[in-house]
Amino acid sequence: MKIDSKIILSLALSVCLSASSMAQRGNKPYNAGMIHSHNDYSQSSPYTGAYTARVGSIEADIALVGDELYVTHDPANTNTQRTLKKLYLDPIVTNYRENGNKAYPDRDYNYALVLDIKSGGVNAINKVITLIADNLDVFDTSSNPNAIKLIFTGGRPAPAVWGSFPKYIWFDYSSPDLSTLSEEQKSRIGMISLQASSYLKWSSVAPMTPLEYATVKGVIGRTGKIPLRFWEAPDVKLTWWTLANLGVAFINSDQVANAAEYMDNYNQMRYPAIDIATIYDKQAGEQPLRLLRPYSETISEQWKLDGQVQSVPSFDPASISSGKHSVEYTVQTDSELTVVRTHFQIQ
Repeated sequence: MKIDSKIILSLALSVCLSASSMAQRGNKPYNAGMIHSHNDYSQSSPYTGAYTARVGSIEADIALVGDELYVTHDPANTNTQRTLKKLYLDPIVTNYRENGNKAYPDRDYNYALVLDIKSGGVNAINKVITLIADNLDVFDTSSNPNAIKLIFTGGRPAPAVWGSFPKYIWFDYSSPDLSTLSEEQKSRIGMISLQASSYLKWSSVAPMTPLEYATVKGVIGRTGKIPLRFWEAPDVKLTWWTLANLGVAFINSDQVANAAEYMDNYNQMRYPAIDIATIYDKQAGEQPLRLLRPYSETISEQWKLDGQVQSVPSFDPASISSGKHSVEYTVQTDSELTVVRTHFQIQ
């Protein structure tokens, strides 16, 4: 029987997930509030552009030099006109008051100010606490549901001391594995930020593969309701659409205006259905069927071809007959079950 030189592997629309895997988005509408303005300080209009776009998260690098907090990636390169107070805190307070004590005049969601500490550590956090003291209600999420959320990343302290900071101080976490944290420590996580390349081998032109799709769904299931973002993912519409469909809370972007506009019009612009297709050349040899797992955890992985359990986590295109074949991939951890059903066709 003649086998064509290409295999088309596509994600079927039957993806079964545990309930907590859907907790990132829940029933929230798709809008600009899903956009995280990555390295916002490097934009032509820091803060203003992100605010105008109505994003849900704004990131700035900060460095404590002497007794001043500067907005900079390099503590050795500071500018007196680019302090945290001038670029972010003052305009945030001004807009908040003008909006009748809420983040946006025309949106019912707030945003987070994510401060990446480049120098200063705990002292930098304490300096921020001092700077916001006269307008604490603007940032005090512990008592004000309309407050701006302050999240610290970069040179932040270890989880063991998070409880010593006021309840309105939140922290970024860099792993989906929360097993080593206490419930109190988990409650202080404002965001989980993961480097996309540690989990995905994704380009800006190729769709995500079914197994990459399953990988992200598995991570979402482990992080639950804690907002998640992948940084350094391809910054294109294909990525924005795919991550939104997956249920990731924040879409990381340096193209703030374009990404925000896309998500504000998502219901009109979205593709009609998830359809992830990969074409393999017959000569490519063994193709992997294994999730990317850059973390340690008790885990069970299994895949079936046409309903039969397979003993090796790969397949050889040349060894499979022509026609349509079903694939089911199951990942069982201590707390999550993720099942992805796919099919491929040899023509």
